[in-house]
Amino acid sequence: MRGQAHAVINRANLEFYHRGPAAAKVHYEKALALYQEAGDRIGEARVLDNLGYSEGTLGHFDEAVGFLTRGLAVHVEVGDLHGTAKGLSNMATLEARSGRLDEAEEHCREALDLCRQLGNRSIEAEALDALGLVHTRRGEPERAIALHEQALTMKREAGDRVAEADILNGLGEATRAAGRLASSIAHFEAALAIASEGGLAEQRARAYTGLGHTLDQQGDRASGRTYFEQALNLYIEHDMDQADDLHRLLADR
Repeated sequence: MRGQAHAVINRANLEFYHRGPAAAKVHYEKALALYQEAGDRIGEARVLDNLGYSEGTLGHFDEAVGFLTRGLAVHVEVGDLHGTAKGLSNMATLEARSGRLDEAEEHCREALDLCRQLGNRSIEAEALDALGLVHTRRGEPERAIALHEQALTMKREAGDRVAEADILNGLGEATRAAGRLASSIAHFEAALAIASEGGLAEQRARAYTGLGHTLDQQGDRASGRTYFEQALNLYIEHDMDQADDLHRLLADR
C-alpha cells in the first residue's frame, strides 16, 4: 500500500511541474486515501502539505490553509519536528501572500526557532523567505531584501533551483518596493530563466507579473502590458485564480 502511494506521489509531482497543480491534485488526493488506508500518518501529513501547496499555487488560499492546518496537526501529533517546521513555513508563505501578516510572522518565527534547534537549513531558508514577504508587504523592503538574500545564499549552497526561482521573485518584489528598479528587473529575469528551464509555471507567471509592474513603474507601460499578458496566459492555462486579478488590472489600464 505504501509503495503504491509513493508511486502516485511521484506521478503527482511530475504532473505538478509539467501540467500544473490542478492536474496534480487528483493524484495527491488518491495518495492521501492510500496513506490513510495504510495508517501511515507521516505520509498522510506530507500529502496534506502537497495539497495545501497546490491549492495555494492555484490561488485558493482558504482551501490551502485548510489542508496545511490538517497536515500540521498530524506532524505535531506524531512528533515529526521537521514536518512541523515545514508546515509552519508553508503556512507563513500563504498567509503573507494573502495579507495575513501578523499570523505569517508568528509562524515564521516558530518555524525558524524549530529549524535552528534541528539544524535544518533548507526549511530555515524557506522561513526566511516567507518572513521577507511579510516585510515587503509591510512596507519594509530593506529588511525584506536582507532576509531574501540570506535565504538565496542558503538555497544556492544546497543547489535547490526551484527554491532559487521563488526567492529571486521575492527579491524582485522587495527591490521594486525599495525603488531599486534595475535590480528588480535583474532578479525577475533571473527567476524567469530558472523557471522556464524547469517548467515552473507559477514562478514564470510571477516573474512576468513582477516585470510588468516594474516596467510600469519605469514608465514603459507598453512593455509592462506585454508581460502582464504573458502572465495572464499562463494563469489561464493552469487554471490559477490569479488570472482574475490580472484581468482586472488590464481592464483598468
